Amino acid sequence: MNFEQYLHQRYGNVNLFDRSFVEKDFVIHVDLVKDLYQLKKDSDEINEEYFKQAYQKSNELFEDLFREAEPLYFVVHVRSERDKYQKSATKVFHHLRRREDQYNIKFVERVIDEEEQVSEYAVFLPNKTALDYKRVIKAICNQDFPPLQPRFRQTYTYYPEVFFVNVDRNIVMNIYDDRGCFLLFGDSVTYDVFKKKYHNDIS
Repeated sequence: MNFEQYLHQRYGNVNLFDRSFVEKDFVIHVDLVKDLYQLKKDSDEINEEYFKQAYQKSNELFEDLFREAEPLYFVVHVRSERDKYQKSATKVFHHLRRREDQYNIKFVERVIDEEEQVSEYAVFLPNKTALDYKRVIKAICNQDFPPLQPRFRQTYTYYPEVFFVNVDRNIVMNIYDDRGCFLLFGDSVTYDVFKKKYHNDIS
């Protein structure tokens, strides 16, 4: 079963491209940091404590949602200017630990309008240890702040949108930047469990 088939079977008409998943019934939004800002007060200096908390909360969420032996899809959307897409945008997959996984990537390309096209890449991984997920998460959180590393580089593209999908428990996790993430659940029972668990962080 490929990723599109899996998505349709477990979530119906959800479309990760147009972010319709955030309006689904079993979605929660989790704040990564409370009561702090990216920059220090009255300064252009990066607030290191803010990003430390963003990294820590993101990793805690990921490690809670993805157990050691659970398979997952690692999905990346790359938006680019028409006719200027370059495969270098897929360097995000260099974070796969096994070289053979880097050649097991499937993708579809969709034209959004005359100015933009989107490519979706998905790779099926046996478990989370196949991915250097801490570095990926850090790059997502850093993407709007050039002094911070690691970051995803882009050529004629926007920052990639990254999704982690737990196949066994049917959970989609999308950390969109340092501010927060969306979680989509495939059933009401799992949704209720995590909604209660993260109630202090839900906005």
